[in-house]
Amino acid sequence: MPDWKDSVDNVYYQKEAEIIIGLTGRTGSGCSTTAKILSTGDFHDLDLHDPKTHRYNTTDDRKYELIYNYLRENKWKPFTIIEGSSIIFSFILEAGYKRFTDYIEQYRTIENDKRVRIEGFEELRKSLDGIQSIFNSRTRQHRIEEEIELLSNPNSIDCAVIEELLKYYTDELPRLKKQFQLTIKDFSCHPDCNDNSVGKKCVKSHLYTFLFQQIGNNIRSSGNPYDENFNESHFFDVARRMNAIIKLIRLYNSTKEEKQIRICIDAIRNSYEAYFFKDLYSSFYLISVDTENEFRKLRLGNLDDDELESLDEIEYEQKFEKEYESFYHQNLQDCLAISDIHLYNPQSKDGRKFYLTDQIVKYVCLMLHPGLITPTHLERCMQVAYIARLNSGCLSRQVGAVITGPDYSIKAIGWNDIPEGQIPCNLRSVQNYNRNKDEETFSEFELVNEEFQAVMTAINKEIEPCVCHDRYFSYCFKDIYNSIKNKENQVFTRSLHAEENAFLQIVKNGGQGIKGGKLFTTASPCELCAKKAYQLGIREIYYIEPYPGISLQHILTFGTSENPQVYLFHGAIGGAYINLFTPRIPTKDELRLISGIDNKAVAKEVMKKEAPKEF
Repeated sequence: MPDWKDSVDNVYYQKEAEIIIGLTGRTGSGCSTTAKILSTGDFHDLDLHDPKTHRYNTTDDRKYELIYNYLRENKWKPFTIIEGSSIIFSFILEAGYKRFTDYIEQYRTIENDKRVRIEGFEELRKSLDGIQSIFNSRTRQHRIEEEIELLSNPNSIDCAVIEELLKYYTDELPRLKKQFQLTIKDFSCHPDCNDNSVGKKCVKSHLYTFLFQQIGNNIRSSGNPYDENFNESHFFDVARRMNAIIKLIRLYNSTKEEKQIRICIDAIRNSYEAYFFKDLYSSFYLISVDTENEFRKLRLGNLDDDELESLDEIEYEQKFEKEYESFYHQNLQDCLAISDIHLYNPQSKDGRKFYLTDQIVKYVCLMLHPGLITPTHLERCMQVAYIARLNSGCLSRQVGAVITGPDYSIKAIGWNDIPEGQIPCNLRSVQNYNRNKDEETFSEFELVNEEFQAVMTAINKEIEPCVCHDRYFSYCFKDIYNSIKNKENQVFTRSLHAEENAFLQIVKNGGQGIKGGKLFTTASPCELCAKKAYQLGIREIYYIEPYPGISLQHILTFGTSENPQVYLFHGAIGGAYINLFTPRIPTKDELRLISGIDNKAVAKEVMKKEAPKEF
């Protein structure tokens, strides 16, 4: 049989040619650690256990052996790291030292528009004066985006310039940023404690993280590190510069005749930036890295409790003062929700990263050769929950849930939505309310309550000249009713929670015991759903997004009976689940094509030789 190996290799050529990974996660979760692992030059330098070759305990041992052997054979390539913080720093350097010091000057005293003061300001200025030279380390005549356009012209490719630029953005710039970071690492800032804003807590922030968060927001807002005025044309400016460096890496590889590109962005903190790369590159994967909060605090030992709290408030900002702020602010909750792969980074006593490295190696392997191994039980169950959430007609947030037995057999599926027989919120509109007022769509309360009627009439008048007149202008009943009553009460929502819906499906369809079973949910359960899970005897809960509340501390870890164990999910979901686990060629056929061995033909040949002779 002819050797078709080259033909098979061509099927996977594009997969091997380019991999772009974007990392996301809370500060201290392990994004930088993951990037460092990905940048490892030699496969044998990775923190990996030797695979078993016999006496396997589980199928996972066999999968690990398969992955290990596949990557060991010259398939592992180090990733070039693009630091998100260094990209932000490049904007700071381009603006110059004076503009930076003018910017921080506003934080000298509390009498400023920001109402934030830097502690030890005079000492800070002396420290910054000591590193003023780094602002003059490179004179930039053009922004990198413009330079890439020039260099991309086949007639103007300059290998020396390309190599110099790449070295600057991936080596020199991170070094300068690190020097800057070390210079200001011991400084803090805090808000005006006399601020009378309702619910405003006086919590100090670590200066480095505060400045880079503020400046990063400014760049996405205006294109200027020191201007917070919003201009919608700029909220991809950070992403565009990252993409310019990706183009630069491509150019560099072309001059070196290197056909394989490995790039890691550390890190992405805005979901629209993630979508920017998802839409631009089919080879892009957004990977979240997470860990328990107690381990995260240990890794951020230089930050005190107040600084950690202020960091979380910014990274997990729930409500923005202005609606358009979501376009350029950090929002890790949204990034986690759209991540393709979730990694778990446990605490290590000896500093080795075996568990995290195992996960990284697994998914890089699947990016190169989809379908080499099958999903885990956790991935299969969470994928069902992830897809189920898309059935939700909720206007605020879509959540999916799956309940299984102890053996991962699926017992029920649920999503947050209205009870069966009612019209989901996304199919109800203010226009139809004012036009039809049919009892099938709207409740008796909505139709007869005078306050509610007045609000809906007022909203309808606002809609008439609006550009969205060709769409349903759906509304959230809870938001309107809470505004009428001046309350913040979750009880007025029309929807069942996803976990609640899944539990009720079991009762509705005949009832079966789930004691000792598992709950998979795309968002950690609220207090109400946590109580139901506890009462029904759920023993393991897996989630992707953390839901704000006290369900873990107040319900799930309390009581005399066996408490449910709560785990951060790790694995591939969504489109990545399909891409990574779908073989390009059926495994049997691929092995036959690359080896030239036809098992059926061999078997027939053997049987011919072994057949008894006729007398």
